[in-house]
Amino acid sequence: MSIQRGKKVATITEKSRSECCVTTGWDWQFLKLEDKLVTIDEDMYYLVEMPNILGIFQAIIDAF
Repeated sequence: MSIQRGKKVATITEKSRSECCVTTGWDWQFLKLEDKLVTIDEDMYYLVEMPNILGIFQAIIDAF
């Protein structure tokens, strides 16, 4: 996605798969790394949406 927007993307040299989130404690955003591709969920999730946030974490856990 970042490449399509003309932004530079850091190069990942190892094959890997991981999922993570970035948070301020109030705002949450999720990312997935597969091989050299980073996918960013463009949706922001907010603390008042805690059931959705926990559902995403459960989906990540179930994937492993």
